[in-house]
This record gives sequence, C-alpha cells and structure tokens, in this order.
Amino acid sequence: MTSHVTSRLASSIRWKLACAVFAGIAGYSLVAQRGGANAPAATVTSRTASIPLQLRRPLRVTAEAAGVSRSDLVDRVMHARSLRDIQTLTEKLGAVGDDQTVDQLAPLLTDGRRGVPEAILACYGSIATEHAVEILIEHADDDRPQVRAAAIAALGSTQSEQAEQLLIQLAQKNGDPAQGAAIGALGTLGGDAGIAALIKLAGAGDATVASSAVSALGSSNSETATIALRRLIDSPDSRVAAAALSSIETIDASLLARLTSIVRAGDPQLVTAALNALAKAGEAGLPVLRAAATGGTQSTRYVAVIAIGQIGGTQATEILGEILNTGDRQSATAAAGALAGMGGKQARELLINAALGDRAEVTGALAQLAELDGDDVDLALMSVLRSGSRTDRSAAMPRLLRSGNPDALRIAIDLAHKGARNERYEAMRLLADCGAPKAFDALIDIAGKSRGQTRGTALEMLA
Repeated sequence: MTSHVTSRLASSIRWKLACAVFAGIAGYSLVAQRGGANAPAATVTSRTASIPLQLRRPLRVTAEAAGVSRSDLVDRVMHARSLRDIQTLTEKLGAVGDDQTVDQLAPLLTDGRRGVPEAILACYGSIATEHAVEILIEHADDDRPQVRAAAIAALGSTQSEQAEQLLIQLAQKNGDPAQGAAIGALGTLGGDAGIAALIKLAGAGDATVASSAVSALGSSNSETATIALRRLIDSPDSRVAAAALSSIETIDASLLARLTSIVRAGDPQLVTAALNALAKAGEAGLPVLRAAATGGTQSTRYVAVIAIGQIGGTQATEILGEILNTGDRQSATAAAGALAGMGGKQARELLINAALGDRAEVTGALAQLAELDGDDVDLALMSVLRSGSRTDRSAAMPRLLRSGNPDALRIAIDLAHKGARNERYEAMRLLADCGAPKAFDALIDIAGKSRGQTRGTALEMLA
C-alpha cells in the first residue's frame, strides 16, 4: 500500500514538472511572437540544414519552469570571485536570461579579470534577443582582441540574420585578425547566405583562408555545404582538398570509392586525410585501411592503424591483433595503444599474449596492458614481475603496487634491499610513488639499516 501511494505521488510530481516546463516554453514563444522587449533576433534563412532551425537555436525556458531565480543568478554572477563560478552561472543564465539580464550583466564587460567579459558575451549569444545581438555587434569591434573574438564567436550561436550580415563582412576582410573567428562563426550559424560566402572563400587564393572556410563548411550542418565539400576534394590546392576530406562526416559508397583511389594513388598530401576520413566509413572502410596498415609507407601504416582503432568492433580488433603480431615497431606500438583504448575481452587477450610473447619489447603491449583492469591482467603482470626483464618489471610493477598487490609489494621490498644498485633505486622510487603504508614502512626500515648512497636515496624518497 505504501509503495503504491509513493508511486502515485512520484507520478504526480513528474506530471506537474512537465506541465511547468511546457507552460514556460509556450509562454516564452507567445512573448517572442508579440515582439518588443526580449524578442528573439530575426533568424537566418536556412533551407538546406539537416537539423531544423528551432533545434539549432539556443534552448530557451522561463526561470520559473527551470526552478531557478533569474535575479539570484545575476546577483551570484556579479559577486562571484572566480572565473569558473562566473562561467558556470552564465551558462545557466544563457537559457533563462532576458533583456534585463543583458543590462544587469553589462558592467562585467569592462571587468579587468581575464575571461570574464568573454563569459558574459557567450551568455549574450545564448540569450540571443535583439538587444543581446546589438551588444554583441558593438563588441565585434572591441579593441581587446580576446573580447572581440569572443563577441564574434557568440554571434555565430545566435542564429541572427543581422549577425550573419556582419560576419560575412568580417570574413571577407583579408588581413583582419578576426577574419578566422568570423569564418568559424559563419559555420556555426549555418545560414544560406553565410554558406554561400564560405563556399566563395573556400575557392580563394589564400590557402589559409580557404582551409578555414572549408573547416567551417564542415561544421555547418548544411546539405549545400556537404555538396561543396565533395567538389573541393578535387581542388588543385592539396591543402584545401585535404581540409575538405577532413571536414566531411558522412561517407557513402561513391565517396568510399573516391577515398580508396586517393589512398592507392599515394599522394602524400592527401593520403593522411583520406585515411582519417575512412575511419568515418565504419567497417566498410576496413579493407582499404588494412591494406594501408600492412603495405603502405611507414607514416601511412601508422595513420591507418589509428583509423582502424577509431572504427572499433570485432573486425577491427582482429586486424589490430594481426598488426600487433607481425607489424613493425611503430605500427605494432600503435596497434597496442588502439587495442588498449578499445578495451574488451578480445583486446585484453591480444595484449596479454603480446606482453608475454617474444615481441613484448617491440609492441609495447606491457605498458598498455598496465592501463587495463581485470584479474587476467593482474595475473599476466605478476608473471612478468616474477620472470621478466628489469625493463619489463619496471613497466608492470607500478600498476600492481598502486592496486595494493601483496606479492608485488614483497618483490619491490626485496629488490630495494637486495637488488643491484639501479634496481634498488628504481624499487625505492616505486615504493615511494605507490603511497601504500607498508611501502612507507619499508623505506623507513631501509633508511635505518642501510649506509651510504642507499640510505641517502631512501631518506630522499621519504622526504
């Protein structure tokens, strides 16, 4: 009976909260439609974005629906002592703030603390009312470079038509220090006029400007931009073509074939970008990546291995295991790192076998294995600790000592007492670093019973 009542009470509370949120959103929409104070800025035209405009604009709710007090948030921002606190609070104000909030925070735009004006401008970008956009436009010509860049970046998040017009002007000003920031903001804004300007800049003679414009097109979430990026792959400037390859997010069958031909052609300016793009193709890109990882140049092999690790999955794991067992030092080391990053039972087994095999030194598998967790990993590390080389023991012992493994602690203490000179020093260092009480006691014992350099080293570690 009590459980049933509690459940009904919880359902009632959730229903009331949902109603409050929807009422807040509806109320804000009604105010926005009426115009006047707190009206959102006129939005850009964007017919080709894959995400609707209402989902790209900053999320707006009333303070009441969010369960916070706008005046309290403003008061806390005005009295906050650290930049971190200001950033945390202004992020909340960005969702619930209004024109009054913009005016209340205005004194902080002249605050001398580094990062404070920038945080306020970012908040204005989230509020995105006509008044907030006007203030951002004023500071887009600020004589403080960091503040100016922050204002320009914030304009990109407003989805404002007025902001788009200014950003286009700034993006076309060659030599202006803020040109790059304006280009990036146009990509964030994603309006049709801004995309058209970016496409034009991508074909400009200045490779730096063109590459920045290509990257902005990639972040714009626009079908028009995607079509332009596919064309720019064939740019005569390999830097622009590489930037286009890096900016494309979706790889279909035709683009997969194009990437395959680029990799096989072996153009050093484009191969790396093509291999990284293939990682976005998923398992469909694995055959080409495997061929590059096992038969390409040294740099190509390394990049291909990293790309395979980004794809993940059973097939990728098997290919990385093959490279781990047969590849050169650089490729095998990269494969070990990729397997450790992927994790999972299959990856652990491959790393354990490599760490205990003849290629342990070549692959660096032992160091990667020490970053993983599991009883099988601990058993493998203990096996290395008992019978491995001095280098192998140094790689396996830190992880075991930090986890409080009693066998590892005994071996380290024994080495600190009876090992060769270098072994004693290394064991004492590891004992000091692990922080275990027994390790500390062992160092005290060594310092009390030893003489000469050993005693001095133990005292130094204790200190």
